[in-house]
Amino acid sequence: MKNLVILAFLILGITSCSKDSLDPTQEQNYSIAKSEILVTVTNIDYNSNGQCGNGCGPNEQNIGYVSNAIISVYVGDIQEGDESVTAIAQGRTDGSGKFLVKELEPGQYSVTVQSSYGDKTRVLYTQLHRRSSIEFSF
Repeated sequence: MKNLVILAFLILGITSCSKDSLDPTQEQNYSIAKSEILVTVTNIDYNSNGQCGNGCGPNEQNIGYVSNAIISVYVGDIQEGDESVTAIAQGRTDGSGKFLVKELEPGQYSVTVQSSYGDKTRVLYTQLHRRSSIEFSF
């Protein structure tokens, strides 16, 4: 009986996974050296014309990913219209609406998104050896 319990704990320990290991955006055996920000940009489409098929009503909403949105990351809490600051990272979202900024020092950052749906800015704090996620929805 004792060997059965030990075997059960051994199997449970080997097969258990942490949440980070199940994250499809992280590479296998990848550890975060400093901190990271994963930006996701989506848009909500209200199907007022009922074109979403037989499974939804006339006012259903669909969430789509915004590709090619311009992402800018600034140190600290920037004020809207402040053009004296320089972005420390810039890029565009991929086909799944995502952009990953790596190798950041832990701290406060402003993330700005410019898309065909509009512009938004939000502030977030990052932690050492952690990935912070932020989502912008239009």
